[in-house]
Amino acid sequence: MKRMMRALALAVMFALLMSGMALADAPQVTVGGSAQVSVATDHAVIHLAIRTKAEAPSEAQAENKQRTDAVMKVLTEQCGIPADRIATSSFSIYTMNEYVGPLNQEKQYYQVMHDMSVTVADIDQTGAVIDAVVDAGANIINYVSFEADGMKEAYDKALKEAFADAKRKAELLAETAGMKLGKLVSVSTVGSGNDIYSNSFRMAAPEEDASAGATKLAPGTQNTSAYVTTVWELEEKD
Repeated sequence: MKRMMRALALAVMFALLMSGMALADAPQVTVGGSAQVSVATDHAVIHLAIRTKAEAPSEAQAENKQRTDAVMKVLTEQCGIPADRIATSSFSIYTMNEYVGPLNQEKQYYQVMHDMSVTVADIDQTGAVIDAVVDAGANIINYVSFEADGMKEAYDKALKEAFADAKRKAELLAETAGMKLGKLVSVSTVGSGNDIYSNSFRMAAPEEDASAGATKLAPGTQNTSAYVTTVWELEEKD
């Protein structure tokens, strides 16, 4: 009885081993797929700064506060930006050295930097908001980013299209090899979607009635890309 059980166990192990070997020897094809989806931007984020300097830190800070208060007032009252759409990114006070006079003498002063971000829901008003804050006392516009809601949904769509692209390529390769596409063995993605957003911009057309000093911006689109790698089995044609 023990010999029979041992022989049966060996037979099962041999069958599993042969099955694994056959599976490993089955022809496969590895194919990558990609897709990109564009979404029209629907809001802007202005990254601005207020920089002041003086010989005493209290003087530099006082001027910075005065300018900041003026900028905040213009944003909330004139531009209609809600207070919760305005945020301080960073605030710093530090010393700076510069060389002045014919003898190039070193002079120390204090600089205050207040970085802020402003989210503009009405994207068409972005240029007007920039003009308003500059007039109020903001002296640095670091950059403006145009963004779009719904980028998660756009990435999901790109991911589906990337998989379809990979399957199309796999079917083409199988046909070229005189075989047919079998079952999917594995699929993996590259990147998370959030890390591969990018923006494209278009030049704004000049307007004859626009004032010479008005800031004109062109939002354009925000893009997200998806990449997948698939492994498929290949089967003999019937």
